[in-house]
Amino acid sequence: MMKEHTNTSTQDNIIEAKGLRKIFGLMFRTRDTPALIFKWDKPKLRAFTAWFVFFPFVIQWWRNYELIEERVVKPFEFIIIPESAEAFDKIVEIPIKKRGAN
Repeated sequence: MMKEHTNTSTQDNIIEAKGLRKIFGLMFRTRDTPALIFKWDKPKLRAFTAWFVFFPFVIQWWRNYELIEERVVKPFEFIIIPESAEAFDKIVEIPIKKRGAN
């Protein structure tokens, strides 16, 4: 079973990105946005962008419920792919809260 990211500097809840949210992800959102999970039927290498994401976030790449890679993404990064260049079927985007935020 996939583990939720429960670090105190991140969101504790995760919602599935569907429809337009699957296209825009965290773009134009705030740090208070819940973490998003994106799911696909088959593993494939996909590229993402943090263009118009105004805060850092953690991105996790998963394949068959196994964590492949995790890293912090800075605001406005143009191309985001796993350094391992491995195919994946899920990603989780976890907004990082400011220090001291509840």
